[in-house]
Amino acid sequence: MTYQTLDLGKRTLIRTVLDYEIVDVPFASRLGPLAQETSVSSRIPYPFKVLAVRTYGGATFGYAVRHYFLISKNDAGSTVDVPPDQNVYGRIDPYIYWVCGWGHYYRTVHVTVKERGMYLKVHFVNTDAIFTISSGAVIRIVRLPEEA
Repeated sequence: MTYQTLDLGKRTLIRTVLDYEIVDVPFASRLGPLAQETSVSSRIPYPFKVLAVRTYGGATFGYAVRHYFLISKNDAGSTVDVPPDQNVYGRIDPYIYWVCGWGHYYRTVHVTVKERGMYLKVHFVNTDAIFTISSGAVIRIVRLPEEA
């Protein structure tokens, strides 16, 4: 940890400033018509906070792809249904998935994960019955300090 000293006249305040690491975790998928799949991160060996999520895809078919952002204790994916993991949006929003829209979409979320060894997942669902669609997402996390 780094300590920053602030001089407040007659008394001095010592404030802790955390050293932190921000990581962008990318996910990508190319889905055939009416297909779905889960993209899984590598194991995250420290507690973290999800700061934001961003989706991206082709401007023409962006509304056809649903994005489910998940936090999990395992690295299991699915091509049949959304894995039964903790949904990031379920903790902050009445909607459980996003559609990409025309190009990019970005939102801050601030979800804290205190457990070590967790995984991030994005489950992609192509709702278009004709076209193959490429889509992607980025989950931005910050490493939290270890508790003593």
